[in-house]
Amino acid sequence: MKVLAFILLLSFSLASEVNIASIGATLAEQINAKLEGQYSKVQVSVLPHPKVSFPDKDYQVNINLPEQLLGMTVIPVDIDSQKNHLSLQFQANIKVYKNVVVAAKALNQKSVIAKEAVALQEKDVTNLILAKKTFLENVEEAADLRAKTFLKEGEILTSEKTEKIPDVLLNAMLTMIAQKSSIVIKLPVKALEEGCIGDTIKVINTKYNKIVLAKITKSNEVLLVD
Repeated sequence: MKVLAFILLLSFSLASEVNIASIGATLAEQINAKLEGQYSKVQVSVLPHPKVSFPDKDYQVNINLPEQLLGMTVIPVDIDSQKNHLSLQFQANIKVYKNVVVAAKALNQKSVIAKEAVALQEKDVTNLILAKKTFLENVEEAADLRAKTFLKEGEILTSEKTEKIPDVLLNAMLTMIAQKSSIVIKLPVKALEEGCIGDTIKVINTKYNKIVLAKITKSNEVLLVD
């Protein structure tokens, strides 16, 4: 028993402690290098890793960066010597920033987005990218858009929260064309729904107070749907 205890103690004492801090620093450097140029700023926080011992003093560290480096990411790390192998997993929280279009002031639902109502700001877009949301990166892209929902000051403009201004707005006065063979009749109608060219909406004939369906052909004209 004493001999066995001595052998176990000797084996433990010969084990070398892996330099976890050095691996973490190298990992952060490699992530920053891989993402360089893609974002305005990258923040990498490597989570603490428990101490690890390796049988050999001389070893090689191989960091296997995954294809996607966003958010909380698990990164495999291999430690190898001529005789031994050890697989570890590090975790890093990776945040990426971009200059994106934000609301410069609060915008109510269906508010037309004027140029002075938006601005470029550097924002954390990690979660938006992970959720596959599209966001605006150029102020000019906000032209012809309106708020789909309420937007608070500083909120990023995304395709989920903005929409194209319809060609026909609610209660807009339009000319409706009703065509039967060679006979063409033009009637004034009011839009009961919003829509873009090509959409079919409900309109009301203001003279006879009759609701019909009509297809939008121009911003001020619709065609009666049979």
